[in-house]
Amino acid sequence: MSAPDDIVEEAFKDWGKPPDPSTFRPGLYEHYKGGRYLALMLVEHHETREPYVVYTSLGHGTVNIRPWAKPGEDSWTDMVYFKDSIESKCCYQEITLDAGQKRPRFKFIGGRR
Repeated sequence: MSAPDDIVEEAFKDWGKPPDPSTFRPGLYEHYKGGRYLALMLVEHHETREPYVVYTSLGHGTVNIRPWAKPGEDSWTDMVYFKDSIESKCCYQEITLDAGQKRPRFKFIGGRR
């Protein structure tokens, strides 16, 4: 899965190492393009033992999984860097993201700790 041309993703650039799965918080998250998601739990891949986030889209009702922290895999904990300004219409709202801006792919906005 490759990133769209309008963003440049540099996983773990600011961390040095991936965040510990014990820092995962179930609850409500906002995607950098505006969609809202309910993160339910972390699960472990049966072969690689890597953690994955199980979440559901509040706008579409789909259930999905995404790597917790894995470089180049559009992981849950990635930071997204914008090389160009983009406009997006997601979940009945329009948003503008400015060039040079940096955001988490999913931002925690509420729920259990």
